[in-house]
Amino acid sequence: MAARFRSRSRMPRAGVFALVLTLIGGTLAACAEQPGAGPSDPPVTPTTVADDIPGPADPDDVDDGPPPLAWLPPGPADPADPPPNFWYALLASRQCDTLIAAEDGPLWTAAGWLCDGINTGADDSWATGIDQLAQVETTPTGCLEQAAFAFLTRLVAHYEEHGQPDEFAAAEAGDTACALGLTGVAAENSGLPEVSGCAPEPVRLMGRLIDVTSATVAGHSVEVANTGTHRYVFTPPQGEPGDVLVTAHTADGAVPGTATLTYTSEGCPTGP
Repeated sequence: MAARFRSRSRMPRAGVFALVLTLIGGTLAACAEQPGAGPSDPPVTPTTVADDIPGPADPDDVDDGPPPLAWLPPGPADPADPPPNFWYALLASRQCDTLIAAEDGPLWTAAGWLCDGINTGADDSWATGIDQLAQVETTPTGCLEQAAFAFLTRLVAHYEEHGQPDEFAAAEAGDTACALGLTGVAAENSGLPEVSGCAPEPVRLMGRLIDVTSATVAGHSVEVANTGTHRYVFTPPQGEPGDVLVTAHTADGAVPGTATLTYTSEGCPTGP
């Protein structure tokens, strides 16, 4: 009886080996399913979205609107001068009502209404100014008129394409409506190019001038005062009767052109 009991509880050796192999195979299969479990697993590459995040805008791609229109170049023009110099000075200083009231031809009338359009933004002013400018039949011949006509033409083109201008850029450095230059001198009291050599009176520099700071009279440097819109006056030193050369200067150097001032003996003591 004992012998038969032991034979029923013992597993055959071949079955034991099969069971062991099955358990080992299952363990290896489970390990193989885990990432990074073995040296043959491929490296894991991290995922990033940095390339999908938009960067800052390119400054070249930003639309800042049209560039500002260059303003009227300096004349020069003096309020004491007759038209059209006076009208040019009014346009440069945006005294629109005076230009409109003058009614001095289509160019300056257009200047007045377009000037008012700049100041007020009124559509009617722009429309009237554009209509008046279209009535300028021929290109003006004077340097101030030419500069005004060119500016107003650019202004209208800018308005029709972009609307009311918000700002203006300064004229380019050195740009003027007319060529600068000294053409003469005139005593303030007499208007003649002569003064007493004993008691010189103030003398005005004539021509088209901007930012004059000094004058040279017979080799002597004297200070020049701006007494109005481009109205430059100096007092010459005393001198012997005769003609002397006068030149004008800005901070950048000599102005083109020269003038002759005559010293007289008027009012000077005579005899011993």
